[in-house]
Formats: sequence, C-alpha cells, structure tokens
Amino acid sequence: MNLSKFFNSFLIAGQGIKYAWSHEQNFKIKLLIGVIVSLLMFVVDITFVERIILATFIFLVLALELLNTAVEHLSDLVESKFHEKIKVVKDLMAASVLVISIGAVIVGIAIFYTPLIERFFY
Repeated sequence: MNLSKFFNSFLIAGQGIKYAWSHEQNFKIKLLIGVIVSLLMFVVDITFVERIILATFIFLVLALELLNTAVEHLSDLVESKFHEKIKVVKDLMAASVLVISIGAVIVGIAIFYTPLIERFFY
C-alpha cells in the first residue's frame, strides 16, 4: 500500500469540498444546516443511536449534493447545448437530493420534536 497515494486522495477530496463550498450555494446551505443540527444534537436529550442516525443523514445529504454537482459538471462537458436526455439526468440528480433532504427533515423532526418541546416549553 502506497501511503503517499492514500493521503493524496484526502487532499484531492478536500479540493472537491473546497470547490463545492466556493461555487455551490446549495452545498453551503446544506452544510450550514448540518452544522446547526450537529450542535443541536448535543443541546437536546437524544440517544446515541439517534445522533448516529442524524449524522448519517447529514453526510448522505452532503454526499448526494456533491454527486449532483459532479454529474451537472460532467453533463455540461459532454453536451454544452441543451439536450433533453441531459436535462433528464440533471433533473433526476436534483430529485435524488430532494428526496434524501425530505427524508432527513422527516427523521430530524421525528427525533427532535419531543426533546425540543420538553426543553423549551416545559
């Protein structure tokens, strides 16, 4: 195993995250929401398993947003003019981000609802 290549792969991945942060508004928004949820996980009384579930959803949403960005860029490279099939690919990727985001919100509400009500209203 070549450790240099292994560590270099982390640098390359970091460049991808840096690019998304610099150029993609939706990535910034989702990352900010992820940070807020992460902080909230330690303010309210939830279980370790619930924290793992929330963290998993945060990473899934961010990963899918990165994949969506990559597919958009690759699609633009393959076909710079409008093409119906490229539009379908982009729409499907956007839909996948939407679906996982809705799932994350539903899970977040299910986990946080009772602890937040108990903490701030009782």
